Amino acid sequence: MSENTTADSSAENFLSALVINTALGLLFIFLFVVTRLIFKQAYHRRPDCPSSSRLPFRCIWDAITYSDERAWESHGPDFIVYSRFLRILLYTFATYILIFVILIPINATADNKYLPRDDPKRTSGMTVLMMSNIPDGNARYAAHVVAVWFASIVAYAFLFYGYKAYIHDRRRWFAQKNVRNYSVMIRDLPNDLRTEPKLAAWFEKHYPGNVLSAHIVRKAPGLATKRKNYTKANNSLETAEFKLQKTGERPTGFFFAMGCKPKKGIDQIDYWAEQKQIWREKCLQRIADPEHYPATRTGFVTMDNSFAARSISYPRKHPYQFEVVPAPEPNDVLYSTATVSFFSRVIRWIVLNIAFTLLVFFWTIPIAFAASVTTLSTITALSGFGWLSWILDITPEIRGLIEGYLPTLFVIIFMAIILPLIKLICWVEAPPSHSSHEAKVLFKYWFFELFQILLVFSIIGSVLTALQNFINNPSSIPNLLAQALPRQATFYTILFLTAASREFLALWNPFATIIFLLKYYIIAKTPHQKQLAIVPPAFFYGSAASVLIVYWTIGLVYCVMAPIIIPFVLFFFLCVYIRNRHNLLFSHLKVYEGGGYFYEQIFDLMLVGMFLFQIVMIGLFAVNYFAPGAAIVPLPIFTIIFWWVVHRWWDRRGRVGVVEDKWKDYLEVKEEDLDRWKEEYRQPEFRELEDWEEENEEFNEQRLDEKGKLKARGTRGEEHDDDVEMGILNGKRGKEVESDAETESGGERAESNGNGKTKTESEEESDDEDPETETEESDSK
Repeated sequence: MSENTTADSSAENFLSALVINTALGLLFIFLFVVTRLIFKQAYHRRPDCPSSSRLPFRCIWDAITYSDERAWESHGPDFIVYSRFLRILLYTFATYILIFVILIPINATADNKYLPRDDPKRTSGMTVLMMSNIPDGNARYAAHVVAVWFASIVAYAFLFYGYKAYIHDRRRWFAQKNVRNYSVMIRDLPNDLRTEPKLAAWFEKHYPGNVLSAHIVRKAPGLATKRKNYTKANNSLETAEFKLQKTGERPTGFFFAMGCKPKKGIDQIDYWAEQKQIWREKCLQRIADPEHYPATRTGFVTMDNSFAARSISYPRKHPYQFEVVPAPEPNDVLYSTATVSFFSRVIRWIVLNIAFTLLVFFWTIPIAFAASVTTLSTITALSGFGWLSWILDITPEIRGLIEGYLPTLFVIIFMAIILPLIKLICWVEAPPSHSSHEAKVLFKYWFFELFQILLVFSIIGSVLTALQNFINNPSSIPNLLAQALPRQATFYTILFLTAASREFLALWNPFATIIFLLKYYIIAKTPHQKQLAIVPPAFFYGSAASVLIVYWTIGLVYCVMAPIIIPFVLFFFLCVYIRNRHNLLFSHLKVYEGGGYFYEQIFDLMLVGMFLFQIVMIGLFAVNYFAPGAAIVPLPIFTIIFWWVVHRWWDRRGRVGVVEDKWKDYLEVKEEDLDRWKEEYRQPEFRELEDWEEENEEFNEQRLDEKGKLKARGTRGEEHDDDVEMGILNGKRGKEVESDAETESGGERAESNGNGKTKTESEEESDDEDPETETEESDSK
C-alpha cells in the first residue's frame, strides 16, 4: 500500500471530526442555555456579575463588553492581564488570516499533486493545500519566506504591546495602598533572628523608624487540629440550633467517647455548646502562648511606607545571608510550605525534577500510540501488521472517526489526566505562595504539553507517515521528514476543532453545576452553609495559560507550512476568549491577587514558541533546496535580542515597581490602616477565634435585614433567598472567603475523620506537652 493512501484519508478524517465536533458544540451550547434558564444561580455565583438577564446569550455579550476599568475594581489585575493575553492570541491569528488568503492558492496550484502515485512526494487530499505540494527549489517558496517574516513581525508587535501594558498594570498595582506593598518576606532566617522581637529589632536597626510589625511562621499542627475541632463544634452547634428553629424541637443524637459506652438521646445543642467551649478555651490558651511552638526560618516584616519595603526587597540576598523578597498578599501565603527548610527544598527540587523527567518520557508511550492510530494505512502496509487491514475496509465515516477524531480526544484526555500530578509535584517543592505554585505549574505543564503534543506527536507521526519509504530509502530521511511534517497539520486541525468543542463543554460546566446544586439544596442546611455553597470556585491561571501557549505555538509553527490550520486556530481562540470571559466574570473567584505576575513567564514561553517556529522554517527551506530561504536566518537572532531588550527596559519595574523618592510621600497611609496591617501577616493558627463567630453573627444579621427590605418591596418569594445570599457576598473577597472555606472544609474533615469522636481531656493535655506528638497525630488524621 502506498503512502498516498494516508493522504487520501486526510480529508475524510477531517470531515468526520468536523461533523462530530460541530454536533457536540451545538449540543453543549443548547444544554448551557437550558441549564442557565433553570438554574441561573449556578452560573451567576459572583455578587458583582455584570448581567442578571435570563436572555439566552445576553450574558455572553455582557461578558465580552465588560470594560477593563470596571474589571480592575471588581476582579483585579490578574483578570485584566489574563484577558489581554487571550486577546493577543485572538488578534495574532486574526491578522494571520492574510497569510491564509495568500498562501492557500499558491500551495493548491503547485505541481506535486500531479506526480506518479508511487512517488513519496505526491500529494492528495488536504495536503494539496499545504507546503508539501510545492516542488523542491520552486520560486513559490518566496511567498512563504515573506509569510515567515510577516508572522514574526506581527507576533513581535503584539507581544511588545502586551508587555508594555503589563508593566503599566504592575506599576498601578504597586501604587495601591495595600499591605503587600509595604511588606517583605524573609526566608532562611538564622537562629538568632527567629523571634518576632529580634527580627523587628534587626530591621529597625538598619531602617530606623520604618518597622511596623514582624511575624515568624511557626510549626503549629497541634493548634491547627484544635481549631478544626472548634470549627466542627461551632458548625454542628449552628446546625442543631437551626433544626430547633425549624422544627421547634431540640434535636438529640448518638455520641460516644473513647473508653465509654455509647449514650443515646443526648441533647445536641447542649453537647456541641459544651464541646465548643472546651475547644475554645484550649485554642485561646495556645494562641496566647505562641512560643510553645517551634519557630521556622520564614518571617514577614511590614514597614510604615512602601519606599522602605521596596528598597529592602530588591536585593534578593541580604548581606546578612537571608533571602528578602516582596511579600505576597496575606491570602496568597502558603503557611504550610513556609515551614520547609532551605536544605529540604533543595532535596525536594532535585528529586521531584528527576521524577518529572521520568514522567515526561514515560508519557510518550500513550502519545506514540495515539500518533500510530492516525497512520493506520501506513502501518498495515508493514509486514506483521496486516491483521489491522480490516479497519481500512469499513465505511469512510467510521474510519475517519478512528483515524481523525479519536486520537485527538485521546491526547486531550491524557493531557488532562496528568495535570493533577504536576500540581502535586509543584506543591511538594514547597513554594512560598499560591502564585509561585501557579508559576511552577505553568512552566512544567507547558513543557510537558509542548514536548508531548508538538515534538513527540509530530515527529512520530511524520516518521510513521513515511515509514515504508524510510525503510526502502534510508538516505532520503531528511527530505521525507520535510514532506511529512506539514501533513501532520490534519491532526492538529482536528485537535483545534476538538478543543473548541471542549470550550463549549466548559461553558456549560455540568460537573461544577451538579456539585453546586448538591451542596446548596441537599448538603447545606443552615444559612451559613448555604453562603459557603454560593462561594464561586477559584480559577487556576497557571495551567490554563500553559495550555493556550502550547496551542499558540502549534498554530504558529504550522501557519506557514499548512495555512489551512489558521481559521481553525482563530475559531478556537475565539471560543476560549468567550468561555473564559464568561466564566471568570460570573462563576469564578480569585481569593488572592498576584498583580498579573504570570505574564512575564507567558511572554518568555511565547518567545520560545516563536523561536521554535523560526528554526523549523529554516530547516524546511534547507531540505527543500530553496536558497533564498536563508533570508529568515536572522529571525531567531532578532527574537533573542527582542527578549533581551524588553527585559532590560522593564524587568525591574515589573518585579518590585518603581523605587523613587516621590513614591514615599504618595504611599503614606492613615494611622488606622497601619494599625490594622500589623496583624495581616499573623499566621492563621494564631488569629483570634472571635472573628469566626462574629462573621456568622454578622451574616445572620445581614440576612434578616435584607429579607425585611425585600419583603417590604413586595418582591417574588422564590428568588428572595437566592438574591439575598448572593448580595451578602458583596465585597467578600480575599481573606474572608478563604477563611470561610477553610473553616468549613476543616470542620467537615474533622467530623469525617473523627467519626463523631472527640479527644478526652487527658489526651489533649498529652498533646500540649509534646508538639511532635501533635504533628504525628495531625499527619495521621
